[in-house]
Amino acid sequence: TELTTPMIHEFVDKIVVHEADKSTGDRIHQIDIYLKYVGKLDVPIRKLNISTYRFIIQHSTYAAKSTST
Repeated sequence: TELTTPMIHEFVDKIVVHEADKSTGDRIHQIDIYLKYVGKLDVPIRKLNISTYRFIIQHSTYAAKSTST
């Protein structure tokens, strides 16, 4: 089975998108997801350091170039 839009509407109470934080030079949004009968969903997110970010970008760009040839 797959997750459908009506199924998501049954579980999600609201989604709150906060104002963008640009204090670090990057545009970062905090997004809060509230589920019915559960409340705010807290998902731990690992922050990437700059070297990991560059590695991902470099390899993503390489993958895109290699599949287009």
